[in-house]
Amino acid sequence: MRAFRSASIGRRLWWRAILAILLVAALAILALGQVYEAFSQARHHARLLRELRVLLDVANDISSERAPSNVVMTDSGHASSAAVAWLARGRAKTDRDLDAASARYLSSSQAARVKRRLAEARRLVDLRARQVDPPGVDVQDSIDAMFAAYDAMHDVVAAHAANTITSTPSLQGAVLQAMALAEVRDAAGRLGSCLVASMATHTPLSERNLENIDRLSERIRVFWWQSGLDERSAEIARRRAEAWGAFARDGLPLIDSLTHAGRRARLDTMTVADFTARYVQALRPLEDMRRHYLETLVDAYVEQERDRLVLLVVAALLALVVVALVAGLMSIMHFRVLRPLLEVSEAVITLADETRMPKGLRRNSARELQVLFDAFDILESRMRERASLAEKLKRQAQTDALTKLFNRRAFETFGQIKLRGADAAGQPFLILLDLDHFKSINDRFGHPVGDGVLVKVADALASQVRPGDLVARIGGEEFVVLLHAADVAAALSLAERLLAAIRAVAVFAADGTAVPVTASLGVASGSQLSLRQLLSHADLALYEAKRLGRDRIRMFGLPAPA
Repeated sequence: MRAFRSASIGRRLWWRAILAILLVAALAILALGQVYEAFSQARHHARLLRELRVLLDVANDISSERAPSNVVMTDSGHASSAAVAWLARGRAKTDRDLDAASARYLSSSQAARVKRRLAEARRLVDLRARQVDPPGVDVQDSIDAMFAAYDAMHDVVAAHAANTITSTPSLQGAVLQAMALAEVRDAAGRLGSCLVASMATHTPLSERNLENIDRLSERIRVFWWQSGLDERSAEIARRRAEAWGAFARDGLPLIDSLTHAGRRARLDTMTVADFTARYVQALRPLEDMRRHYLETLVDAYVEQERDRLVLLVVAALLALVVVALVAGLMSIMHFRVLRPLLEVSEAVITLADETRMPKGLRRNSARELQVLFDAFDILESRMRERASLAEKLKRQAQTDALTKLFNRRAFETFGQIKLRGADAAGQPFLILLDLDHFKSINDRFGHPVGDGVLVKVADALASQVRPGDLVARIGGEEFVVLLHAADVAAALSLAERLLAAIRAVAVFAADGTAVPVTASLGVASGSQLSLRQLLSHADLALYEAKRLGRDRIRMFGLPAPA
């Protein structure tokens, strides 16, 4: 009987040993799965960031091509061999990088669109280069075509960045900072190109280019501020500060002095070639910062990928050791290790499901395993903190810091979504408004008062629109409203209410002087138009309202009043 009982106990122990081995093996597989998931995630992150770096490099190639293009097409038909060679090298690098990116990361339609815009821009540049003393408007057309080529590539980069953030929210901060640094570099380059046409033709700066200079200067400051939201190390912060210091010392004063001169008289104090040589040097710290950040970012995730691969191998070996030890030492591990490990398994699954671990599990656990449970608590807390931080950064990336309205990036993202629902909700209308004489308000009353005007106007707009309407600040003193309405009369009615609300804005200077606030509004509609086209039409209507005396509304496509 005792032998039978021993055999029975032995069989039971063997069955339990087998069961224990299976359970520990399952636990090992689960742990390996977690490690493998971390490794796969790190590899996925590194791949996405490599792709982003390649696309940003192509966009930067196109942007950098503007400098030699400006020199070649403004040298009055006899560009120097050095400038021609510089342009040839730039084009060759752009073509090489664009072909490589097109083969791996761009759809056929995306690649065709970018190459078409780039070819058109180069055609215009080459035509201007063969002319003697090209008219300023022709030079400006070529510059605008180069801008359009960059914008086509920028759309590809922005789509990739948006997909990356959507699929991998943990990369949001890194992606947005990389995009912000690229935006700063391009905007700074465009700032210089705004001077080229007038410099080549020895004419004063056009009103359009003066407005572009003001807008680009503000854009540089906004994106530079955004680029500092996720400084990943003291070294990044130091290099970022040095880059801005160098550009503020060598680049901005040059732009400011030439802009000041071009406002009042012909811009003939410097040749395009001399200006380009100086300004390209001033831009180099910004470009170096952009490149350094991306390289540091990719290297960090590649290193993380290697570390997690090592961890995966080590974890696999340890899992095999644990299974072997369980098979040989079942009698000891059954009570002291197996049961607590099962509890740990349950805790791991609970954490994977993003719920809290049951506290009751700890009462029957070995004291030595309390540290493990504490680690799970820390991990759970850190995961929640990271999710909260990601959500906060997302809100910051979508919101204008001063007015709390959507910024331009958020408007473009949500505006595309809103346009897709136009048929069900009515016709789409876009109201673009620009505050009249806002620069004069800043100059006369100071920037704090100007900021107060922007905040009050934002509040006034928000108070007049419906819950489903989209309101955003897309520039210094530019605001936009995207809505669906039954007809033109309904849209113009809202525009009238917005204009009245802006007129009613009450802002006072420090001495009690009332600050007059008015705006010019442009309205556009078109159910078959893209958001960019709606903005373009509304901008033309806004320009017409400005031309007719400001403080009024113009509808694109309707004749001006007699």
